[in-house]
Amino acid sequence: RNEIVCLETATGRLIRRTPVGGVFTQPVVNDGKIYVNRRVSKAGRTISQLVALDAGSGDVQQIIEFPMLVLLPPAFDQQNGLIYQVGEHSNIYVVDPSNGRCQAVHYTGHEEGEISVPAVVVAGYLFYAENADGKSFVRIYQQQEDKTFLPVQERLEIEGNIVIPMSGNAAQITIATNLGGINVFDVDPNSTPVVSVMANIPKTLTTPTRQFFIRKDGLLWTAGRNLAKYKVQAILGQITPVTIGEPGDIYLTPLQAHEDVVVHVRQRQGTAAVTVSGHPAGAVEPAWETDIGGNVSALLSPQQNRTVAVSSDGGSQTIESDGQGTVVVDSQRSETVNWTAGGFSNPQFFGQNQVVLQGASGAHEVQLIDFSGDAPAVTRVSLQGARGNSTADSIAFSGGVVVPYENGEINMYSLPSGERIVLPFQATLRPRQTTQWSNPVLPEDDADSFVIMQDRNQLFRIALVQSPRPHLSALARRVFEDDVVYDRVAALADTVYVIARQVNNDQMIGLSSAELREQNRLELQGRVSWGPIRLGNQVLLTTDKGGLYCFGTGQSLVWQNEQFEAQPVGKPSVAGQVYLIATRDGSLKLINPTNGSISETIETSQTISDSPVVISNRAFLPTSDGGLAVIELGQAL
Repeated sequence: RNEIVCLETATGRLIRRTPVGGVFTQPVVNDGKIYVNRRVSKAGRTISQLVALDAGSGDVQQIIEFPMLVLLPPAFDQQNGLIYQVGEHSNIYVVDPSNGRCQAVHYTGHEEGEISVPAVVVAGYLFYAENADGKSFVRIYQQQEDKTFLPVQERLEIEGNIVIPMSGNAAQITIATNLGGINVFDVDPNSTPVVSVMANIPKTLTTPTRQFFIRKDGLLWTAGRNLAKYKVQAILGQITPVTIGEPGDIYLTPLQAHEDVVVHVRQRQGTAAVTVSGHPAGAVEPAWETDIGGNVSALLSPQQNRTVAVSSDGGSQTIESDGQGTVVVDSQRSETVNWTAGGFSNPQFFGQNQVVLQGASGAHEVQLIDFSGDAPAVTRVSLQGARGNSTADSIAFSGGVVVPYENGEINMYSLPSGERIVLPFQATLRPRQTTQWSNPVLPEDDADSFVIMQDRNQLFRIALVQSPRPHLSALARRVFEDDVVYDRVAALADTVYVIARQVNNDQMIGLSSAELREQNRLELQGRVSWGPIRLGNQVLLTTDKGGLYCFGTGQSLVWQNEQFEAQPVGKPSVAGQVYLIATRDGSLKLINPTNGSISETIETSQTISDSPVVISNRAFLPTSDGGLAVIELGQAL
């Protein structure tokens, strides 16, 4: 979604989501600002911009444009108040953040792909690392008064490639390689050489593996195949282990330190769940954990009395009503399907008795579940002729399944054959350019067209056209030149809903679905944190300050519940005369659809990972640990 997500360090509570406006680099915090390099389209070409956002509010403070693509975060020289930015090739740019002007360009001669991590400044010296076959070279320069750069000493040669950012403090720099080695160097302007080895952890791997690390209060944390903590004893020149965790979980992003808490993001072993944890420096276990992904898809069958829970490792449970309650009637693992890590998600009704699930991101396959027999039949279908990775959810449309791809194609497939049945829609791209689609949406369940956003600046209405040959064609197109819009879109009847970011609050823009012309705008309270999502004949969304909104046709505001403060998860569901909204904090809220009042809040004491499903007066909610929470709805319906 190309957003920066802000969590409270002490509790893991979601504070806000900030859209960035394009694919961006790892955020870096400096002097009260969050810096990211983003890639956006301008005048028909892709450019790189350094964006500075206020760390407190998320508002954009500054945008600096570079003459070439930059693929890495910036480095900061605190002593001289400068930014060092590695270019895609050849150059390092020196920028004054006070006015955004380029002060100098240092020619390095590096080629595309040779530098994988940003530069770092320690004690006034500039370090950058070039990767070669199985080894790395760290070069050390110092900027002179005439803006030129001179080498300080011979380059450092290190076994393994440097693919994780180097880390520096006032007098040391820490460098890790993809072979598990970690090297700590002293940086002393009064010594010869200036940079010398303080201590190291020898390489432990023979196969390259990504391993993150962070230095904090005399401790060194590493996260790759496990989480480990070491004590750095500078006087003794030693690094000694404190705790080394068991291998199994996969650590996904660089470690971060906030006060005395180290924050890490990992995928738990045997699941597709993604967990953010806050780990106090002196503790053995995390103080808090927040799940931002789950590994169960709970699917409601077309007969409305049966659901199948599919786990990421291939296990499945069929649950249906026996007329007196709800019982598990079958639990099995399919032996005919070659299950893949990450599993299948995004259930869509397909035909009268089938549900289709999309494979993991980039996978060219779907899973088809047929409910017409006595027991659900599960079939894995390969999508033929697919090129590139899928970048958005699939959608059931006009008797087929539509899948958007990063190469600009939107394909339509027949099931269960997996054959491509019409000519694809092709977005206009330059050679080697990729694109990011939003999830396609339908204004009605049986609509003859769908709406999709490309790269957060173009909106299309696409339909199946039969002449001269069956193909997907854009019937309408809108370019957002003056608005920064989110990549989440909703459609209802004759209106398309788009969210635009303004200085203090977001706006809901209503467009005609036929021509995508703007009809009206509505100022929202705060930033959109969930939605917009169509539910029947209404559209729901939440903001961080305005609570829960409900819109009808023509973008009319039906109601607003300002007391709704929880963060929803998944999609809402309908049960009887109420809406069901699951929240990240483990509650299920029953909402009156006529006025938005909360008729009941039911606590589960578990972390919910996806949408609720209702069978025979009970709600089933997938949880982050791979289970299903079962809630008795009683008289609430």
